[in-house]
Amino acid sequence: MLARLSLLLAVPLVGACGFNAQTDAVYQPAVGSNARDSQVDVLGAVVVSSTPGRGRFIATLSNESQSHSDKLTGIQSSGSTEATLSGDISITATGDVNLAKATPITVTGSKIDAVKSNFVTFQLTFERAEPVTISVPVVTATGPYQGYGAASTLTPNDVATKGSQGAFGQ
Repeated sequence: MLARLSLLLAVPLVGACGFNAQTDAVYQPAVGSNARDSQVDVLGAVVVSSTPGRGRFIATLSNESQSHSDKLTGIQSSGSTEATLSGDISITATGDVNLAKATPITVTGSKIDAVKSNFVTFQLTFERAEPVTISVPVVTATGPYQGYGAASTLTPNDVATKGSQGAFGQ
């Protein structure tokens, strides 16, 4: 009798073990969006906005090629949103570029409003890699994003505040 009772109590415990546990899923703790469907991964992408209608596209571009460098050649968005790439952004083979520290990509348009929690879809084009389409959240230039709005006066050597996440690293 005691053996049967022990077995009966053990069944739910053993039944809870299984495959496809939630801990097997990819976990993304940061606010930004990720796209890993091209030779260049776009990681932690956000638009940081300090004023409605204007912001800065920030992400980390990671080149997965073992042998070829690549270059971001364009960034487009649909509708009233415009993105301006103001300089060359090269990515070495197996390297990455943090756009928070690179030449700013300015974004303007009515959807650039962090208060409304908008998302904006962009297509990034590269010299070698396939284009990447990604939907990106618009966030306010506060907390780890402070100082990274479109009118930022930070130099490429500046880093985000200690404890920051996403594209800012460190």
